[in-house]
Amino acid sequence: MARAVLGANHVNALTVERLRKPRRGRAPHVPTDATRAAVADMLAAGKKCTDIARELHIAPAKLRRFYRAEMTAAGRRGVPHVPTPEMRQAVGVMMLTGVSQERIARALRIKTTALKKYYAQELDESVDKANSAVVSNLYQIAIGKSPQAMAAAAFWCKTKMGWRETSKVEATVDGAGGLIVFSGCLLEHDKTV
Repeated sequence: MARAVLGANHVNALTVERLRKPRRGRAPHVPTDATRAAVADMLAAGKKCTDIARELHIAPAKLRRFYRAEMTAAGRRGVPHVPTPEMRQAVGVMMLTGVSQERIARALRIKTTALKKYYAQELDESVDKANSAVVSNLYQIAIGKSPQAMAAAAFWCKTKMGWRETSKVEATVDGAGGLIVFSGCLLEHDKTV
C-alpha cells in the first residue's frame, strides 16, 4: 500500500490504491472507423437510433455524443417533436394564464424555436379567443338588468367608446333661488355633451 503524502496535493492511501485497481464493469466505448461506418450504414438504412445503440451496446445518449457527425450527415438531428391535441390545449391554457414562451417550452421539454414552429396557432390565437369571450360576456352583462350591469356598462363606455371618469363639482340654481351642489364621479365623453 502506498504512503500518503501530506501537502498541497494530498492524496490519501485509499485513493492511490483505488487508482491502481482495474476498473470493474464494461470497458468504455471508443468509436473506431469500423463502428463509424457501421453506424452510417444503419442510419442510411433507416434504423432507429435506439436500435443502433442497442446493437453497439451503448446508451442512445452516447450514440448521439460519439456519432454526431454521422447522424448529421444522415439528416438525423434528434427525435422530432410530435404535438398532440392535449399538448395543444395545454399550450393554449398556459398562454391564457400568462406563462412565458420559455417556461411553456421548458414544460413541454422542447426548445422555444420548436414551440413557435409547432404551436404557432395556439400562441397567436389563444389570447384573442379569451379576449373575445370576455368581451362577449361583458357585453351581455352590460345590456342586462342585473346589479352588475351599471359597472359593466361603465367599463364598456370607458374602454370601447372613449369615455372617462371625471370628478366635477356642478352648481345649479333651482326655481326658488336656492343653490344645489352636486359633486362626485361622472362619466363624460371626450366630446361636449
